[in-house]
Amino acid sequence: MDHHLDNWNNDEEAVIPNDLPQVFLWRMLVMPVKPRKVSAGGIVIAESARDAEQYLTYIGKVLDMGPLCYKGERFAGQPPESLPKVGDWVGYGKYAGQPIMFKGLRLIVLNDDNVLFRAESPEGFRIHI
Repeated sequence: MDHHLDNWNNDEEAVIPNDLPQVFLWRMLVMPVKPRKVSAGGIVIAESARDAEQYLTYIGKVLDMGPLCYKGERFAGQPPESLPKVGDWVGYGKYAGQPIMFKGLRLIVLNDDNVLFRAESPEGFRIHI
């Protein structure tokens, strides 16, 4: 199943269950989000623009991290504040991760090295057309 062509995203306001699955080792649990329907200024974004934006950006919120995330030698010397943490928004590759469904919430389990970038706001990831 190609989850990226099957609209494998959640609304940004999706309710996150308290009993999420726990990830192990160097893995991360990420909730992918859909592009917004209305811009920050209140302008309705056309469906075609949202589709293009969704296709070009794979972003999600980190919900859980395994105990070995970013602990390997390849991350030695990285300032801890530069690495993703629970609650951060991250970008990842189109085919990265394993999709899972949990209580109606679409999630992706990523390896720590599948994360391409992070930001404190999802706004940093959006492509505005």
